[in-house]
Amino acid sequence: MDDRSVVSRVVEILAAASSRAVASLADLTLLTGLPKPTVRRIAEQLVESGALTRTPWGYQVGTRLQRLGRPHASPEALAPVHDALTALHAQLGGIAWFTAHADRVDEQPELVVTDPAMRLQALREWPAPTSLSTIALTAIGQCVLSRRPELAERVARTRAGRGLRARLHASADRGAFVDDEAHTPGRRCVAVPLVHGGVLGVTVPADRSPLDALVRATLAAAARVDAAGPRDGVPLSDPHP
Repeated sequence: MDDRSVVSRVVEILAAASSRAVASLADLTLLTGLPKPTVRRIAEQLVESGALTRTPWGYQVGTRLQRLGRPHASPEALAPVHDALTALHAQLGGIAWFTAHADRVDEQPELVVTDPAMRLQALREWPAPTSLSTIALTAIGQCVLSRRPELAERVARTRAGRGLRARLHASADRGAFVDDEAHTPGRRCVAVPLVHGGVLGVTVPADRSPLDALVRATLAAAARVDAAGPRDGVPLSDPHP
């Protein structure tokens, strides 16, 4: 097999994966017409390189490729976010974070404000979409599901998604998504979608602050960022389709 045929197969699989939100192995095989073992092998290699992401439902275009064509907010545009995270961390401690992606779980946060000794831990513990429980129980996972109703319905019909509809309704009422020790015992997390894109949140030890106070503080921080608006005409994240 020469290099050109290898490249051609890689391109076909990437094109198939990008044609839908999530593509199963069967989808990729059908769309490319390649043998299933070949598709599986190449898809897993693309996952390792970051070009694809594996989820409980199949494959989707990875963050490494998505960044290539994405307009990025400038440091000036992110300044209000950093200021809000700094104030939130000073008030609550723990880990204050911002991710530009309100419809994906696999992106690590662009901004993290925490104690220097906890920064690496914060990035290592960022939830990866490797299980349904991660998506259904984490605050950022619920935020993603609220923007992808077809995915939310699939998760809600599983054991891991028990009570998911009620949690999403409660989150819509309060304006914030909450993980009250559901995913990680001893940790509370609140995530708030921003008007101009992205999600702002905080993760703290469960005994650090009552949940209601945690929600109020995070909503207030998000409101300050929303009030500042986009500074350079580029939203903080891609608009959801």
